[in-house]
Amino acid sequence: MDSKTSGIIKQLIIVMVVTMVVAYIAISHLYPGGTLLLAGAISVAMFFLFFGTFTFLTLSKAREDGMKYNRTFMALKTIKMFLALFGAVIFSLVNRDWAVPFLVVFAIIYVIYTVFEAIALMKLK
Repeated sequence: MDSKTSGIIKQLIIVMVVTMVVAYIAISHLYPGGTLLLAGAISVAMFFLFFGTFTFLTLSKAREDGMKYNRTFMALKTIKMFLALFGAVIFSLVNRDWAVPFLVVFAIIYVIYTVFEAIALMKLK
């Protein structure tokens, strides 16, 4: 792993930890009994942390070959999107009482991760 990739992964860890702390504080104040919602938010942030680490490691290896990089990038983005959507739907179906707040938290974390990922991938390439 090169220094660019390790720096990006360190930044990803910081962004997701800060996101989890902010989610914890916000959910604790807005939904005092929302431990299930909190667990869901932390699970989403952890998913993006682990999947993001895997993505950056995989793409750093494919960086030399343009076609391989493009195929890998598209495959990873598709897999991430479907896994995230699947997880959000399952959580919402199982916990209908917390579906709307969870989907709002999920969307916010998804946007934060996507913005970070776009900026990081421009630096990586």
